[in-house]
Amino acid sequence: MNLERFAVIVDAYGADPCRWPAAERDAAQSFAASDAQAAVLLADALALDASLDALPIPEPAGAALRRAAMPLPIAVRPAIHSGRWQELLALLGGWRLALPAMAVALIVGVNVGSHADLGNWTANAATQTQTASASSNTLAAPGFAESLMLDLESSTP
Repeated sequence: MNLERFAVIVDAYGADPCRWPAAERDAAQSFAASDAQAAVLLADALALDASLDALPIPEPAGAALRRAAMPLPIAVRPAIHSGRWQELLALLGGWRLALPAMAVALIVGVNVGSHADLGNWTANAATQTQTASASSNTLAAPGFAESLMLDLESSTP
């Protein structure tokens, strides 16, 4: 035990050795008996404890006492299934039918999304767009009707 640790114990727990930590109580008492500075610290702590014990404890005012004696209000939580949600659940057949239906919809959505080949789909869409624009350019080109007529005439026997 040293003076610093003794000062911490007395500041934290007061001058009464019964309040001191049991593991350090014997060492602190013997240190206080052998060290003059520790004895001064202990005397100051005793004076402080005595002055704090002499202070009157104020009685609570009437309103404060009534508030302290009142039971705490119970918070009322709104119902989860109120109004339109309750109507929707009733329409879907209640939780027993709605919950499995939602689970099936989720599973189907995840399966479709995971098996979708979006890379080929976008490539096919781009190819189709290019083909459509090329054919529209050919149709709009001048002289198309004449070349079509020549092709038809040359293929006829």
